[in-house]
Amino acid sequence: MRGYLTLLFQVSILLLLTGCSTGDAELVADTFHEKLDAKAYKYIVDNLVDEEILEDTGEEAWFDLFSFIDETWGTITSRSKDTGFNSSYNNGETSVQLNYTNLYGDKTVYERLYLINRDKEYKLTGILVNESKAGLEEAAADF
Repeated sequence: MRGYLTLLFQVSILLLLTGCSTGDAELVADTFHEKLDAKAYKYIVDNLVDEEILEDTGEEAWFDLFSFIDETWGTITSRSKDTGFNSSYNNGETSVQLNYTNLYGDKTVYERLYLINRDKEYKLTGILVNESKAGLEEAAADF
């Protein structure tokens, strides 16, 4: 029984720590969505995108993605965070994936945000959008 309680305590602490770090990632995701809705793309690139990823992809790739979202689906009418998340810790960095279901008029679009905490602050490392959950998962496998 004592071993079970120790394991339960360790799992509880792990869940508590993961929950806290995911909350910070969600705050960055909220800011991202606020700026995306306001079409403040420069702010997103300058302040919310991870610097290492930005060096690899370049600013233009991010602006192209935002233009694609805007031109393909238009103005968002509602957004909801899907239950669950994926969080991992490797070499001092915490990575989090958050999923959202977005409505653009009568069109449903699924979104996955990838965030990383390298220096005590979460930043975006990637965004996937797709009109089907299966398509999102297929794209995620290649991400």
